Amino acid sequence: MQMQRCDQCGEEFHVVKSWQRFCTPQCRDAWHYRQYKLAEVQAAEDKRALSAAEVREVAGLRDKIDPMLVVEALTLRPANGEALRRRRFA
Repeated sequence: MQMQRCDQCGEEFHVVKSWQRFCTPQCRDAWHYRQYKLAEVQAAEDKRALSAAEVREVAGLRDKIDPMLVVEALTLRPANGEALRRRRFA
């Protein structure tokens, strides 16, 4: 029989199947659980990095916009002098 090291605990064991990677089902389950948790951490880090990039992009856009132009646009009234009315959705 062939000897191989377990991918989880590193202990040597006798291989029963040619594709066997772990010495016990517990080591196999622990390895898969660890991979699942590592993937979650990586996804969270990717999300954080994306958020930081978005924050930098928004900050760059803020520098390009004059806030007083926004205020003036929001306070404008129609040419005929009537105040803007809210639409009611029924």
